[in-house]
Amino acid sequence: MRLPLTIVEAFADRPFGGNPAAVVELSEWLPDELLGKIAAANAQPMTGYFTAIPDQDRADARPAGAPAYHLRWFNPGGTEAPGCGHATFGAGALLLEERHAGVDQVEFRTKAGWLSVSRAEEGRVALRFPSAPLAPAPRNADVERALGFAALETYGDELRRVHLVLESPAQVAEVRPDFAGLLATGLFGASVSAPAEDGAGFVLRFFHPIGGIPEDPVTGSVTSALVPYWAKRLGRDQLEVRQLSERGGALTAAVDGDHAVLAGNYRRYLDGFIEV
Repeated sequence: MRLPLTIVEAFADRPFGGNPAAVVELSEWLPDELLGKIAAANAQPMTGYFTAIPDQDRADARPAGAPAYHLRWFNPGGTEAPGCGHATFGAGALLLEERHAGVDQVEFRTKAGWLSVSRAEEGRVALRFPSAPLAPAPRNADVERALGFAALETYGDELRRVHLVLESPAQVAEVRPDFAGLLATGLFGASVSAPAEDGAGFVLRFFHPIGGIPEDPVTGSVTSALVPYWAKRLGRDQLEVRQLSERGGALTAAVDGDHAVLAGNYRRYLDGFIEV
């Protein structure tokens, strides 16, 4: 069986930047075990699989008439993920470029609910993704020890992630995680963030060893969770966001109800086929 595959660098502001996602179109769903093996063989931070939703099954697509797809995500460990921003962004960018030149938005039915990717200014695309509510949390000594910094503020969310607010971008850049120590906490992941030097937004990093990705290059779901906090703290409707990973990435973000809208550039890095 031959399947088309494209690697899209999401939120990439330069070659070899952003977060790469393998995007695979299916005519029908394959067994989960096979989807996991393909994702493991792809060895990308995430593989997104999509299938078209037939017209007769699209009554709940939003907005009415928008192209609708079913999307699932598998991590490089071969297990299904409950959500993924950058692979959704990549799949939407690919479909808008290749399949739907005459429309402004595509919709995805996912385990995280209905997600949309739309055209933005200057050839960019925008992802609308749920903002997992943050709640103040006690300082976590094990996480602080693993990351090497004491937090000014600590927050948690319903996805078992902890979010540490640091003082400056320099501190965020200087974090050298003890991944074994972080893994031992049993948390889904940990982020560190701080206000940008110019006050126009924030910088962040996200560490996710439990998912087989020690440090995520650019993280749509974590950025979406942090956007309401930083928008309120900085008093800004629109934020400039930069992820200070080795690959790095940049985007603009805004609050839209209980979602965040993340807009950025993308690059098609590879187009080809896989045989299974």
